[in-house]
Amino acid sequence: MSQLKIVKMNYYDKFGKKCSEEDFVYLTINIGQEENPAPGDFFVQLSKIEGAPVIVSQYADNEFGGNFGRPWDFYKTEEITEKFKEMEVYIPEIKEIAKSKGIEIC
Repeated sequence: MSQLKIVKMNYYDKFGKKCSEEDFVYLTINIGQEENPAPGDFFVQLSKIEGAPVIVSQYADNEFGGNFGRPWDFYKTEEITEKFKEMEVYIPEIKEIAKSKGIEIC
């Protein structure tokens, strides 16, 4: 798992449309080995909306080729690592990114 890294970040407005870094409400982060997702990769969504949870989903293979599974809502980063132990090493970087973008997460 330590080979994973942040491979892509995207910004979205309040309607879910891609937008510039200056106008975003939602920030998505893909954590994986390469830009195309593979089993074991993670998707993380952060929001500027106060009180909004951090959403995390893990990529898995399935009969359709693969996709990000059920998204989980977390209000504290400790909850993320309870569900996804592998995420522990990425939490400090995610917190740093969130803070630099004006997003507060616990």
